[in-house]
Amino acid sequence: MEETELIKGLHTVARKYCLTKGMYWSRKYSKLMKQGMEREEDGFDYSLDAKKLYPRYVVLNAILPELERYVPDDFSSFLVAKSKLYTVINVAISFLTEANVEDDISRNTMTEERRNLLLI
Repeated sequence: MEETELIKGLHTVARKYCLTKGMYWSRKYSKLMKQGMEREEDGFDYSLDAKKLYPRYVVLNAILPELERYVPDDFSSFLVAKSKLYTVINVAISFLTEANVEDDISRNTMTEERRNLLLI
């Protein structure tokens, strides 16, 4: 396989992961909301289940546009592409990711989802 094909494949797989897993986690969170289980009994804080779901699609939604700033032709080699995309995955933020970093569970959930994406 040519290096250009490897670069394109890596970029495509990372984008598809964000799209498909983002939708998957969003749907799971929607189901949790329909069951009325997204908040603690006090109605203020998010439930543990919610904190293990919504940060996943929040972080994937932050990563996707950062990945899409690049096209495969932007990279001179597979190693350059891998390094740059891994950096993007690790550092991409949004208003919603920043709003959730104070909560340990939410922050850890986002970190876990970033790691899952890095494993592709």
